[in-house]
Amino acid sequence: MQTLTVHLVQVFSLLSSKLKAMKSAERLAEIDNDADDVLHRMIDETSAEGSKSLLGHASVVFGLSFSPDRLAMMKTMVFF
Repeated sequence: MQTLTVHLVQVFSLLSSKLKAMKSAERLAEIDNDADDVLHRMIDETSAEGSKSLLGHASVVFGLSFSPDRLAMMKTMVFF
């Protein structure tokens, strides 16, 4: 039997603005990808908190970017 290890990273806002989550996959599917404010529309405004927990990360996230077609997200991590 294997032991399941869960990694948790707590992310805190360093600004006065709060951290917000992305909308659910079902709600994201309803968004017009060609809209000028598509990145703003992807955010769940009701989810604002001073910190967020990332489950499953085993290392530090150094960067985050979106593909030009706004359909994919990439994170930059370093594994030690």
